[in-house]
Amino acid sequence: MTLLRPLPRLRALLAAAALAAIVAAACTATADDAAPPVEQAAPAAAETAVERPAQPAASPSAAPAAATAAQAEPVEPTRPAATIAVRAAAGATPRKDLAVSLAGGALDAPLAKAFYMFADYAALEFAPELLVAWGLGAPLGEYVISASIWSADGKSVKGSAEGSATGASRLASAELGSGGSLRSDDAIRAVEGATAERAWLEAFGEAGAHGVTYDLLLWDGAALVAVVGHFTAAPGNVVAPGAAAQLRDLDGDDDPELVIDRTDPYLFYYTSQIWHADAAVLRREGDEFREVTLAAPDASVGAEALAEAAAALDFAAAGWWGRALERAEAAAALAPDDETLRWNAIVIRERGGAALREAERSSVGWLGALLAGEWRGAIGQLRGVPHVGWLSLEQVLRDTPLAGLEAEVAELVLQRGTAALMAAERLPVQDTAPVYLLRGLARWWLGEGMLPAAIDLVEAIPGYWRETTVFDLLWGIGYRGG
Repeated sequence: MTLLRPLPRLRALLAAAALAAIVAAACTATADDAAPPVEQAAPAAAETAVERPAQPAASPSAAPAAATAAQAEPVEPTRPAATIAVRAAAGATPRKDLAVSLAGGALDAPLAKAFYMFADYAALEFAPELLVAWGLGAPLGEYVISASIWSADGKSVKGSAEGSATGASRLASAELGSGGSLRSDDAIRAVEGATAERAWLEAFGEAGAHGVTYDLLLWDGAALVAVVGHFTAAPGNVVAPGAAAQLRDLDGDDDPELVIDRTDPYLFYYTSQIWHADAAVLRREGDEFREVTLAAPDASVGAEALAEAAAALDFAAAGWWGRALERAEAAAALAPDDETLRWNAIVIRERGGAALREAERSSVGWLGALLAGEWRGAIGQLRGVPHVGWLSLEQVLRDTPLAGLEAEVAELVLQRGTAALMAAERLPVQDTAPVYLLRGLARWWLGEGMLPAAIDLVEAIPGYWRETTVFDLLWGIGYRGG
């Protein structure tokens, strides 16, 4: 027997009839008739997990419009086009001190004078007779975070005027906009292939109580350029442990892209551990790294690929990351030579992966799953609480970091549910049912009344008709509202 989805007018009539019967039953209840007891229990495992991207948030507000053309915004003005590919593997071992081996320690005294002694600094040998030093102080000014290239042989390079009789010279310096201090380990890295004529250098730092920084610099044999500087207030767990960014080859061409952490840890308050996780992908164009944004392809890819790409953009905008990746990969497979479709799939995989990884560590499991677009998984996380207990958000949030923030949580669920349903017309009722269920609960939590909540709950029936979940909730709102 196939359960048909009712027409809109019929659905409204069904909701009204259901409410009338519920309220009538509630009014005839005796004093001994009570709502089922509400008990708090540990969250159960997710009911059905959405398939996660192999490698890897959208805003809680309404979904942004999908881009209609490829966009690429420069991150930082930099030097002319490069001729040597960047490779991602680290090429040297960093030190968080001044004990360098070049020229038997000839650089120790000059470096000590160059950086304030209370500063946090490090030095790294990346080529014969050359090192990069990262720290706070001269030559760019007090309290300025800078990186400098030093030579241990006392000779200037390509016109440098800072030769030193002590056998050390500073060849170039660059101010780092991300600020902060060095992190405790692997503070500086030289990307594989570094030479005295050309080297890509990474610096990993810390800032504030929890934030992390990342700086990518280019040494071209004459000048040192800060190409990318990035800070995130999150402790860098979305892109890579303890890092605000990571060089990674995403398209298999041996020239890695830069993935940066754009997590917002202040969705509620920092220590609530409910964060809006997101990432961005930057491609190298010459000596610049430019962000790759989601975009619609042109008509040359064909109608089927266009339709799949449009669905992928809609799902991504609404935070349905698993569905977005499925459609993006399908579109790319239909037109494998199209760059826009290929990079849409890469960007969605990275952004969705960030959201899914954050969901796994969320302090409120069902809400973390919801923020990652795992709506059915969110319902599964709520299974430890009796169905009618779901009608009390105070009960649901009891003993969690969000206790006392019921109004904010309810508003977030309502906004995310509405955004998700804007892209849900392409999905079967089994996928949309948990969204309607949670949005109906949010309407009840916010005090919108029985009818708005019941209308959404009736929409959820086709996905839960084999069990009592939705019917228990309808009975509960009728009992409490009557």
